[in-house]
Amino acid sequence: MKTTVTTRYMRWVLTGILLLLVFAVITGCDSEPTEFDDYEPDPVLTAFIETDKPMDWVRLEWVGGFYDYYDREQLGIVGADIVVFPVRQIDMSPADSSGIAVYFTDDPEIPGVYRAVNPEAHQPLGGWRYRIEVWHEDLPDTIHAETTAPGAHELFCTNYPQILPPQSDTLTFNRNDPVMEFSWTASDSCGGYIFQTECLVPRDSLAELDPDWDPNDEDDEIEPEDMNRFFITIARWDQLTQDWPWLVFEFRGLHRMEIRAASPDYYRYVFTSMYLGDPSSDVRVETNVVNGIGIFGATYTHTMYLNMVPVED
Repeated sequence: MKTTVTTRYMRWVLTGILLLLVFAVITGCDSEPTEFDDYEPDPVLTAFIETDKPMDWVRLEWVGGFYDYYDREQLGIVGADIVVFPVRQIDMSPADSSGIAVYFTDDPEIPGVYRAVNPEAHQPLGGWRYRIEVWHEDLPDTIHAETTAPGAHELFCTNYPQILPPQSDTLTFNRNDPVMEFSWTASDSCGGYIFQTECLVPRDSLAELDPDWDPNDEDDEIEPEDMNRFFITIARWDQLTQDWPWLVFEFRGLHRMEIRAASPDYYRYVFTSMYLGDPSSDVRVETNVVNGIGIFGATYTHTMYLNMVPVED
C-alpha cells in the first residue's frame, strides 16, 4: 500500500510540474527572444608561431551563434591587415623589428585564413617575445596579443629511439607492445608541455583497433560522435618524462604524434579549455588576446609518425 500511495503521489507531482512548464512556455517564453538583439559577436584570433621555423598562417573569424550550424568559412573575417614582429630579445632588451616583421594576407581559398607574405623575413627565436596586431574596418579597436617563444629542447625515447625525428621509417605498433617511454630536457620560457596524437586516416575510412571489429556488422558501425581522431593531454613545465599508453589510439592506420613545449599563455589556454562542459568547475578559458578572444601561442615541437594495427590472435 505504501508503494501505491508513493507512486500515486509522484504522478501528481510530475503532472503538476508538467502543467507549470506548459504554462511558462505559453505565457512567459518568446520563440524569438530579444534580450540579445544588440549583441555584437566577438572576433576570434587563432595564431601560432614555431621556434626556429617560418611563420605560416593566422585565422580570424567571428563567434558563431549557438543556434546556427558552425561553419568556420562562413564566419571568416577577410580583408584584415595582420603583422607579427618581435618586441623583446632573450636578454629582455627591446627588439628592433625593422625588416623582420612578418605580414599576412588573405588565403583566397579559405575565408578567414591568412598566409604569411614574407615568412623568410624572420623565424621566431627561443626566449624572444612576439606581438601580433590585427586591423580591420569592422573592428572598433586593434586586436593584439603577445607570446614568448619556448627554447629548443631534446627529446628521447628509451625503448624506441628510432621513432624520434628525423625518422627513416614509420614504425608499426599494436596495443600489446611495451608503451613508449619519453623523456626530454627542459625548455626555457616554457609554460608546460602538450602531447597530441591525430589519426590521419579520413573519417569515412576509419577502422577501430579492436581485432573483433567488423565493418560489415551494423552493430560495429562507428557513430559520427565517436569519430574523434585527436587525443590531447598536458604536463607541467617541470615534468620531464611521459609514458605513452596505447589506449589513446582508437583507430588503425597512420598517426601523427607531437610533443610540444608551449608558451605559458598557450599552456594556460589549453589547460583551462579542458574544463569546458564541466558543470562542477567555474574555470574560464584564459585568453591572451586583447579586444577579442582566442590565442596567440608559441611552441617548439617534435613530430613523429607511427602506424597502428590490431593485436593478432
